[in-house]
Amino acid sequence: LGQTLLLADEKEQLHALLGISEQLVRDPYVFGVLPQVLPKGDWWVDTPKDVSRDDVLLGFCLGAYHYTLKEESKITGPRLLIHKKEKNGFAYNMVRSFWLARDLINAPANILGPLELAQQACLVLKSF
Repeated sequence: LGQTLLLADEKEQLHALLGISEQLVRDPYVFGVLPQVLPKGDWWVDTPKDVSRDDVLLGFCLGAYHYTLKEESKITGPRLLIHKKEKNGFAYNMVRSFWLARDLINAPANILGPLELAQQACLVLKSF
């Protein structure tokens, strides 16, 4: 469970296999390991029919979290490719909410006082 195997095809493109258990209950957290083990680059995840794409998106993105309130923050690891329609979906909005909450919690008090917190709230509300 959660073990990943990287394989190269005849064109030397990398593919990864992730071991997951039978899906008796939904478990997005099993996909949280992917950002830690996949090499940098764009990745598409195919799943069996009984595995929700929302679980993949939620788990991958929670595992990929990094502090994003600083200007110089850049994605340095693998990126999950998603459908355009997933950007308006429940999992995508949950991930955005979790990342924002974690950013606000992890922000040092000297750079996120009451004024800055209000500014962040206004920025978030503009996106809705």
